[in-house]
Amino acid sequence: MTKDMKRFSGGAGSESGSVQDSEDMHGSEQNMHDVEEAHAVGHPADGMSMHFESVTDAELLSVSELFKVLGDPTRIRILSHLLQEDESSAGSIAGALNMTASAISHQLKALKQSKLVKSRRDGKQIYYSLDDEHVSLILGMAIEHVKHQKA
Repeated sequence: MTKDMKRFSGGAGSESGSVQDSEDMHGSEQNMHDVEEAHAVGHPADGMSMHFESVTDAELLSVSELFKVLGDPTRIRILSHLLQEDESSAGSIAGALNMTASAISHQLKALKQSKLVKSRRDGKQIYYSLDDEHVSLILGMAIEHVKHQKA
């Protein structure tokens, strides 16, 4: 058991008012800083160092809305397809997912409104792709997390 664990659990080794207690408090402050660093969004090695405390309530609400959109299995299947294919029409997505073009178009509209998918027109045909690299990172991290949970 570490000094901090003993102090917080009331275990032996917690010397009230001593120099040791003062050192433990300083160590605890450092540990709290380490915990805050561990709660950073992204991974520091990837250059992502945004901290939760710098996120506004409005941004957290937007994150919540994003997760609501991502909560639909059909939308996840569409995003997964676009992750693999880079760009597809509604008809080709429908064929790949064994669904109707109408059902796919409905879901693509929600994904486009949430800025997860973008479209490009080529004549009469509309092609869909992931909006940006963040979408592929979110999906990739979610898939990695699910696979990690199975291990």
